[in-house]
Amino acid sequence: MQYTLTMKMVTVGFLMNGISTAEGSLLESAKQNATTGISTQYEKYSIYTGQLVEKGRAEGRAEGRAEGRAEGVTRGEAVAKIAMAREMLNHHMDINLIIEITKLSRDEVEALQRGEQLPIEGELDAEMLPAPSGSDQ
Repeated sequence: MQYTLTMKMVTVGFLMNGISTAEGSLLESAKQNATTGISTQYEKYSIYTGQLVEKGRAEGRAEGRAEGRAEGVTRGEAVAKIAMAREMLNHHMDINLIIEITKLSRDEVEALQRGEQLPIEGELDAEMLPAPSGSDQ
């Protein structure tokens, strides 16, 4: 009977050792899978975040270009009005007619008549505007 009990204890010991080893293997495998899964998810997140950032940058560049074009058109129209008003003043046209045609204010046209520079002209490059002729005014 003692032999049988010893054999049963040895068998139980082997079983316990086998269960412990299997449990350790399963735990290690689960850890590796979890680490791999987290790593894969992080890589996917990083790629997705990078794509969102690039999309945002592209949209920002497009919006900036559109705003720049709109600002350029506005400035170009202002330059054209000023140049037209100066030319009309050089031809001694009536100030009221100049105001009506160019849509510049009376103060702006009178400033041009005195040979002064308008505020928008200070913001623009010198080569964009015709020089005031001053001598004919």
